[in-house]
Amino acid sequence: MAKRNAKRAETEKPQKPEYKRTPVKQGVNSEVGYRNPPKKYQFKPGQSGNPAGRKPLAITLAQHVRDIGSEVVDAATNWTRLDAVLRRLYNDAMDGKAPAADILLERGWGKVIQPIDVTVWQNDYASAIRQGVLTLPSLESQFGRDGALRILSDIAAGGYMTAAEIQERLNVQMLADGLFGSQVETDIDK
Repeated sequence: MAKRNAKRAETEKPQKPEYKRTPVKQGVNSEVGYRNPPKKYQFKPGQSGNPAGRKPLAITLAQHVRDIGSEVVDAATNWTRLDAVLRRLYNDAMDGKAPAADILLERGWGKVIQPIDVTVWQNDYASAIRQGVLTLPSLESQFGRDGALRILSDIAAGGYMTAAEIQERLNVQMLADGLFGSQVETDIDK
């Protein structure tokens, strides 16, 4: 190993000398050099480097796909490539291939709308309040005071807990506008 390292040390390549670029004075406090062109060739503020933009393609990919799909492949039946693909999909779906059936149904009749229950959190919060796991200070620390009181109002409005139950468990009171107000003075109020 020592011989190998000694050979490398003997055959070490000479280092190239470093060349320093000297900037050229262009005027008052401005220099011209690497990545600093003369002022008259720099872009003006708000001016694009490519004002004409990219040249448009002669034909878009979507148009190209449509053109190929509309070519007639069977002169006897006057079927286009798209007709052949659709018939193949129908045949595959009839043979029990689920992906082909999914493609046909989704593209032909639209995807099935999945209902989403957005009030699930209200039920979860109500059960956590009943168990004593969720308290007003923990709600306020996570959502702020106004957010916590609005959450409580949403739980009462959704029928997950009665206002009286919320008032009793969290020591808050229902205000006239349907929102809750804190009965306890917290550090924020002081």
